[in-house]
Amino acid sequence: MKLYFTFLRDVNVDNLLDTYNLLKGRLNQCVLALGDSQFGVIVLPTVLYLSKVLSKLTMGLDRRPELIV
Repeated sequence: MKLYFTFLRDVNVDNLLDTYNLLKGRLNQCVLALGDSQFGVIVLPTVLYLSKVLSKLTMGLDRRPELIV
């Protein structure tokens, strides 16, 4: 949760490459949290949502590379 709030504080939507890198970092942390045998399932909806957002951002940047600053 702390990392997500840090992302919200630090994200700069004008720089989509930085946004991508921040989202990728948060997703990697969530995937690591999935490994917890007792509480890993709690972050599963977050992992699914971040994966969806990250894939849409990636496809958008792939189609329009001029958006990468």
